[in-house]
Amino acid sequence: MAKLTDKNKALAANIFKANPTVKTLYINDRGEFFTSSNLARNSVKKAEDITEIPKASVVTETESSKAQEQPDRPNVAKTVKAIKAAETLEALKEFEGDDRKTVQDALEARIKELEAPGTEPAKEPVKDPAQDNTNAQ
Repeated sequence: MAKLTDKNKALAANIFKANPTVKTLYINDRGEFFTSSNLARNSVKKAEDITEIPKASVVTETESSKAQEQPDRPNVAKTVKAIKAAETLEALKEFEGDDRKTVQDALEARIKELEAPGTEPAKEPVKDPAQDNTNAQ
């Protein structure tokens, strides 16, 4: 049976983070990781040389709670689309707290577009002259 050291737990946590659909890892006595129990068993002479590592045993509470904090956050594609559709810098403020790199890259690019010289500022809504009381006498 492979010994589950702190180093192996850290490596397993990184593998789980990079592969969110993986629920269980397997490690052999040489410290090699597998996502398939069959592949893990084929790497050793005795099945006892394999240790099963469930995701829950190495994912920290911080990572779990962070994932639970943002369950309704739109996916990256929808967020980027909304950023590209924004017409004012004010409209982009809601995306500033998003820590996803793709979202941040899109946000920075859109801010540059809106701040670039020679670009038209966002148009004000057209007012109905019949309801305009500014020139009333």
